[in-house]
Amino acid sequence: MTTEVFINGDAYVGWKGLTIDRSIEDAVSTCSFTSPLRWPNDPNPTRVRPGDLIQVHDDGEQMFYGYADVPQIDSETDGHTVAIDARSATSDLVDCSVVTEPYAWKQKTMLEIANLITLPYQVPVLDYTLADEVIGRPIDFRTELGEFVFDAIERMAQDAGVLVTDDGDGNIVLTKARSVFGLLDERIGLPVIEYGVNTASASGVFRHDQRYSEYWVFGQRPGNNADSGAAVALQRVIVGDPEVQRTRILSIQSTQMATLEQLKARGAWEAVTRAGRSVSLTYGMVGWRRPDGKLWAPGQLVTVRDKPRAVNATMVIASVSWTDASDSKGISVTVAPPEGFELMPTVMPNPATGVNVLSKPITPGSKFGVWLTDADVKAIKARSGK
Repeated sequence: MTTEVFINGDAYVGWKGLTIDRSIEDAVSTCSFTSPLRWPNDPNPTRVRPGDLIQVHDDGEQMFYGYADVPQIDSETDGHTVAIDARSATSDLVDCSVVTEPYAWKQKTMLEIANLITLPYQVPVLDYTLADEVIGRPIDFRTELGEFVFDAIERMAQDAGVLVTDDGDGNIVLTKARSVFGLLDERIGLPVIEYGVNTASASGVFRHDQRYSEYWVFGQRPGNNADSGAAVALQRVIVGDPEVQRTRILSIQSTQMATLEQLKARGAWEAVTRAGRSVSLTYGMVGWRRPDGKLWAPGQLVTVRDKPRAVNATMVIASVSWTDASDSKGISVTVAPPEGFELMPTVMPNPATGVNVLSKPITPGSKFGVWLTDADVKAIKARSGK
């Protein structure tokens, strides 16, 4: 497999120590490498200037498309080198403001609005959610004065329950942790990361500090003549995480008018995502590609088998770091439970009925998404002697 670096469309040779980082949680990928300060008889001292187009291909497949940000000249005993740091083309959306008039749109889809506000920066927005019903729903949306483009897209994404990331071609991608990346793999068999078989190193982080035994969610619901006063002004539900053995309580105030069912969904989301984010496993492997020839990439579902860390589960690749040293290619893959990337359910009106409904209710049945009543919580406490 041949890795090539292009500067402003021209092949660039002599580079060393290439690293590309991409994460399902970030909308900007990064790329870095070093090269000689100058070639013999070449008057150009850096060869790479801020703003130059940087592209990286592996065996003809584009892995990075962006721009040099901070070329830095270093002097060492063995000569002078220039270190190039680049960010993907999507970085302009993070750095720059919305300038698309009229700054407010009615009855357009999220994808349509996103592509309108990114048009001045020539960064397309792609839908990898397989035409999700919320992505295709017409909405009314207004950007704030001076708001950054990415912040506006992220606001819409939170309501739609999708993640915003980028791809190797410098596009913004709307996706989910279990979406189009793993759809075919689920049918024909997920790729496997197995400790001691195709991994060169492994580490695991199992956190507990952000998990709670009980999530107390408070909120209000709309009242009427028959349903008012304290009954609607202060509602509370308790959602428990039975894997947290000692008493740890987190109180949450809902910012939206919500029914008891919707408050339960908010509590379940807290339990699900916090449990998912508490587990993180990182594996070092040789080469950049899976056995089927595809690049390992964020968003893919994988089967992880790791006896020392007692893990045998389907996980999602959260981030990848590709490295190409002088003698070999390597990759660092960080995986986590897909539950950690569920988007917060929000209350939004059903366009057909006008009744507020949950945009993305958490699916019951998850190992971490157990909904408990007050009686359930008391029973768990009784069994644990608390």
